[in-house]
Amino acid sequence: MSGITEIYISKFGGRLEDGTLQTTVDIRNREQAERDAREMCKRDPTIDKIAYYAVQDDGNNRHLLTYTNPENLLRAPREKPAAKDSSPPAFRLRKPTQPSWWRRITSLFG
Repeated sequence: MSGITEIYISKFGGRLEDGTLQTTVDIRNREQAERDAREMCKRDPTIDKIAYYAVQDDGNNRHLLTYTNPENLLRAPREKPAAKDSSPPAFRLRKPTQPSWWRRITSLFG
């Protein structure tokens, strides 16, 4: 392994591929990558995602970590749906009733 790690950083609403690219030789495993991601997110709270890839000698990349910032300032907190009221409605609509058999018979004659 060449010892180079690529770091892709995206802001909120952007894709990792469109974000900034940094390289480092200090990060070699997942634990170091996670520690670095937490520190970066503390320094810049507008970061949304960070991805770490170790570059191998043959040109292939090995994925180390993708970290989503849980404390992103731009991410709107999801609102929970309001709980339904368990009380019965104030009034209840009745089902339409069929006319009685006497009204049905008299309607045939008249």
